[in-house]
Amino acid sequence: MPRSVRFLPILSLLLAVAAVQGAAAAPEALPAQTPHGVLLDRTLPLAHLEDLAGTAAAAPAVDLARWRQAVHELRRAAESPLAWPAPRDL
Repeated sequence: MPRSVRFLPILSLLLAVAAVQGAAAAPEALPAQTPHGVLLDRTLPLAHLEDLAGTAAAAPAVDLARWRQAVHELRRAAESPLAWPAPRDL
């Protein structure tokens, strides 16, 4: 039996497993609109926006890198384009 024919069942099994895993990993459908126009589930939360409450007493001081990441996450999470400068320009 040729070598390529022997590996055909293994190859088809691997493709089937990959297809099942790909279907299982499909993300949930995100809502079309939100009341405030920003859906943070669209981004990977690296800046931890939940820590930045907006008040001096509750929010820690952040460095420039974290602030740029926060702006980037908010831009990506917005439903419509924002009039903010690009993170590279900050």
